[in-house]
Amino acid sequence: MVNYSSLCVYWRWPKRLRKAQLISVLCGGFLIHLSLGSLYTYGNLAPYIISYVRKRSHPTNLEFTSATLVFASQIAGQGLSMAFGGFLEKRFGPRLVSLFGGWFMSLGVLLTYFSIQKSFWLLLLTYGFMFGLGIGIAYIGPISCAMRWLPKWKGIATGIVVSGFGLSALIFNAVQTAFINPTNIAPDDDTDYFEDPNLIDRVPYVFLVLGGSYAVMQFLGSIFLANPVPASEDQGPNGYRAIPDSDLNEGRKRSESEDSVSLCDHSYQVSSIQREGLERSSRAGSSDRQSLNESLKKPQATRHRNRDSSSMVESDLERSGASWTSNYIYKVAPLELLRRPNFYVLWTMFLCAGIATAFISSLYKTFGLKTIRDDHFLTLIGGVSAFFNLLGRILWGILADLTSYKFAFVLQGGVASSLLLTLYTTNDESYFGETATKVMFFAWICGIYFCIGGYFSLFPTAIARSFGQENVSINYGLLFTAQIVGGILAAFISEILVSKIHWYGVFFVIGGLHIFEFFLAICYRHKRFIRLRHPADFHNSATVIEERSIKFPDESDLGRSGEEK
Repeated sequence: MVNYSSLCVYWRWPKRLRKAQLISVLCGGFLIHLSLGSLYTYGNLAPYIISYVRKRSHPTNLEFTSATLVFASQIAGQGLSMAFGGFLEKRFGPRLVSLFGGWFMSLGVLLTYFSIQKSFWLLLLTYGFMFGLGIGIAYIGPISCAMRWLPKWKGIATGIVVSGFGLSALIFNAVQTAFINPTNIAPDDDTDYFEDPNLIDRVPYVFLVLGGSYAVMQFLGSIFLANPVPASEDQGPNGYRAIPDSDLNEGRKRSESEDSVSLCDHSYQVSSIQREGLERSSRAGSSDRQSLNESLKKPQATRHRNRDSSSMVESDLERSGASWTSNYIYKVAPLELLRRPNFYVLWTMFLCAGIATAFISSLYKTFGLKTIRDDHFLTLIGGVSAFFNLLGRILWGILADLTSYKFAFVLQGGVASSLLLTLYTTNDESYFGETATKVMFFAWICGIYFCIGGYFSLFPTAIARSFGQENVSINYGLLFTAQIVGGILAAFISEILVSKIHWYGVFFVIGGLHIFEFFLAICYRHKRFIRLRHPADFHNSATVIEERSIKFPDESDLGRSGEEK
């Protein structure tokens, strides 16, 4: 029987095609993010848009530095709607929400054909705020869906999906420039703006081409986007059957020698060897059991979130022969998230990253045009840097899975800081020569985008591992509000500081913010607490000896999937 859940939330393929369905889900999410990633083509479009407004629209005295207002509006819309999109995804599933958000974004692009001919401020509404709202609603659905299919490889799942977001500019930068400036007309030497009337007249029509292309891609991608079906009929709407690890590796069925120990609202997977120890503990004499119970009920061991009490309970359990793994279900509700200090550390890190992202994405081509007068070459830089953005989203995610997200954050922050602090030196043609300047600018922009790609792979992974998979879509939406403030600050920097301290001063400011993020990553350490019930009673779920808070190691100190290195 076809119902809402089977049509819009789940899609039950035959068991023999489960791996094929996993691939289709990842491809569908990739395709949707490929359209959403056109956000990063704005840096390529900005010189055309500003030149068109000065010649055909209002205000006629618009400057290049005002281009960041559009990107700031896009990021503001994305940040405001991200949490709402996460809520809709949990309620209606990834397919409908991704399609709705994607088509709302495409509608904004299509309407820009009219708004750009009227006013730059109307363009802020359609290609800015409306465009960003659609991205925010559609963004998290494919990521959350991919994580549910690959719960033990969250970094890789996220990286594969969001790599489409990074790759988008490689395709659509070329489409935009081929449509608007096919003959590689250079900007005016005196004003640095494009003056050719034929080039300028083609600018509005490119939004019709782009909007139609995005809508088709979003429709095709949403067809295959579906959550894994529930593991059992009595499991809640958030319980999913993911692809078993054995199916992914050698095609073997999952061993039936694993049991689940109920720990209040959490679960631990217990191996057959561990289960024997638990069974021996459950068959222990009444004197041993009574002694253990008394030790667990001592007043000094009942304080929650206390290092001594947690160590006491752990040692008591070890003496009882009980053992468990750290593969537990951990979740933090959105309102509880806002009371966690470590959330604001991640938020500040994302803020520093967002300032650099908005500034570079909006003005890399404008900065390059100061000395490099080749429009096609700068478009090529934008496209190839998008490929490095893609690599960054995948490779930083793999690094986070193989080591820890903290190590990946520290390494990425150090590399990005170095590149941003030295970017201005790549645009000095009088010192390095024309060819060397082009090569250096090419390399530095690609390196920066490689680091930018890492943000959008590492931060979702950090949220999922630090605060649980259950509410990752909403929690990441709350974290993404940092991008709103980052976009506004980037607009302020471009409007005010470029004229005051010039380009080299601005790059030092942005590089300094990245150094601050680097040190925050070094200091970040997340502690998690769960309520524990003695594992010796897992056969009798009605018997609860004592509930208490036990502190487990930070994910940054653990390897993949919370297993100790």
